[in-house]
Amino acid sequence: MPLCEGCGASYEDNFQFCPHCGRAKPKPVEIKMNIQDDTGLACPFCHRSDKVQKVSAYLGHNTVNLQGVTIEKRTYEDKDGKSYTSTENVPFNGTQTSVLAKKLQPPVQPRAKGKPGGAWWLRNVVGFYARMGIGGVILAAIGMIMLISRGETKELPFMALGALFSLFFGTVFMVWFRSLNTKYKKKCDEYNKEVIRVQSQEFPKWQTVIENWNELYYCDRDSYVFIPGKSGVPVDKMMDYISSR
Repeated sequence: MPLCEGCGASYEDNFQFCPHCGRAKPKPVEIKMNIQDDTGLACPFCHRSDKVQKVSAYLGHNTVNLQGVTIEKRTYEDKDGKSYTSTENVPFNGTQTSVLAKKLQPPVQPRAKGKPGGAWWLRNVVGFYARMGIGGVILAAIGMIMLISRGETKELPFMALGALFSLFFGTVFMVWFRSLNTKYKKKCDEYNKEVIRVQSQEFPKWQTVIENWNELYYCDRDSYVFIPGKSGVPVDKMMDYISSR
């Protein structure tokens, strides 16, 4: 029951005036508390740290490795056209990540684009057939020399034809092989230049960004990310934030 500030009498709480002296009921005192956290992990937006945790720890808590079995239905037809349905247990494994955790993922390490040399198998196959053609010419020449030394000339036209065929076959594949070899070396040089460019230009930038990401904290109350002691930004602007520091 409130006490009158004028006469000191008490009265019911639902009265707006003192029934004894008519003095107005005193207004309740409002207490406003501005709670701030002065520790280094306080969110720069709400100045509190009770909902703050490190981004890397948040990802670990919100990423789950899944492994199990799913049931799949399969439909097939027999030779008479009748349809049948069967169920099969199909094993699966993967990773489940929350939507927010996907936004907080660390920046991907830069890698050189392309492949060194391209289709190396085609180059090797063509080179093999080029060597076979050259080998055929050598074998045909040896055979012709042996026939001439024995005085057997009937088989010479066939041997000569085989030698010409092998020579044509080997020449075509050798020219193709040299062309592929030139392209292979050119692609290797281009890939090596790309590797050097990534290592000298993009990789140092990524190292700086990943270092900033490792210092990053997330406030679940305001959906803010920040580096302790510095200003923060909304989660959607995280990459710009850690790239500009």
